[in-house]
Amino acid sequence: MQYYQQLKVVKYNTAGHQENYLNEYKRRFNSETTYHTNLKPNLIRRGEFATAGYPIFIVNLPEITLRTEQILTSTLEIKRLTAQLPNIAVSQFLIETMGNEIVSTNEIEGVQSTRQEVDDAIVAANDSKTNARLTSTVKKYQDILKGDFLHIENLEDIRIIYDELLKGEINRADLPDGQLFRTNPVYIQGGSVDKKVLVAPTSEVEITHRLADWLMFINGHDVPFLIKALIGHYFFENTHPFYDGNGRTGRYILSMYLARKLDIFTGISFSQSVRSNREKYYKAFSDTGDADNFADGTSFVLELMEIISSRQSLIIQSLNERATQLKRAKVHIMEQYTENSPERHILYLLVQSRLFNDSDTTGIIDNEIKELGKKRGLSARSINQAFLQLTEAGIIDLIKRRPLQHVISRRYLAEIEKAPETI
Repeated sequence: MQYYQQLKVVKYNTAGHQENYLNEYKRRFNSETTYHTNLKPNLIRRGEFATAGYPIFIVNLPEITLRTEQILTSTLEIKRLTAQLPNIAVSQFLIETMGNEIVSTNEIEGVQSTRQEVDDAIVAANDSKTNARLTSTVKKYQDILKGDFLHIENLEDIRIIYDELLKGEINRADLPDGQLFRTNPVYIQGGSVDKKVLVAPTSEVEITHRLADWLMFINGHDVPFLIKALIGHYFFENTHPFYDGNGRTGRYILSMYLARKLDIFTGISFSQSVRSNREKYYKAFSDTGDADNFADGTSFVLELMEIISSRQSLIIQSLNERATQLKRAKVHIMEQYTENSPERHILYLLVQSRLFNDSDTTGIIDNEIKELGKKRGLSARSINQAFLQLTEAGIIDLIKRRPLQHVISRRYLAEIEKAPETI
């Protein structure tokens, strides 16, 4: 694919010929294929604020069309693969993906959180009597899993998301001190990039005006949805409406949008994509915020599309590998236990939990297995007996008593790995 040259590179290559550089900007901006926005970001030059007078534009390159098609094709493949899986496998893979996503979005911001902390919060989120750190964050991501998408229609909705997502996670001194947003200026560093990426708006009035433009843009229909989502993400971060938590809030909003417009797995994997491509992510912000690029958002769209597409490939690969393992496990279980037996019921559910969720903490519990067995006509007594016999045989292990929870034993997993894929 043809390389898209940034305007700042054009300026460097045409040194001494300022007119050629400006003409190239005008040519791109005025092209019939260019998408225009009402968003005017703060642009910097040599680490200092330069201007907020240029609206973001995106040249609709053939490569953008191709990458969009690739992402949509991958979304269809992810949906096809998950449609072929049993429900417990899908729900457990969602839990695993969500857990990794929360760890990733925190890590990007330098916020320390372990996977175990997140898993404990997932358990706590399902128990109204228990509270744990990150529970509010988990509940907000669970909204995405349930398809409960908040349509952002006003400025108050942004603050609602911020409050619900980050409750208990922001130091009191860093909470917004305005009606909705911050009132004082901040300077944003680009993660591990050793320089300022942008200088944010300095007052709540300015933030409010900019986010009003952002709302109009994201709810409009003049720009294709994926380009709109990515440029909206850029402008939200450029505006930086809060003292702390902007990155986590911005990525959550984008995740929510991608989950609704593409698929849930792509949506709740965005921060994992960024964590694996952190330098590229921050460089995309830095380049787009360079005043010499005149708010050209084309490269930003291309880079983030590539980041999303690469994560989709990993999701598809993981689904294929786990589906193959599940098929092998199912065959092995069918060979050993009769149809409609409680043993087969227990083992097939436990193996789904183990193969599609790398955390025992958030794996399926015994009561869920009993409830599902009841729907198949299996009595609680027969399932309890099967649990006991399978445990005594070393096929499953008891790992928790309150609530009761068993997992597939390592020995039985090793048996499955050696088993053929078909009978």
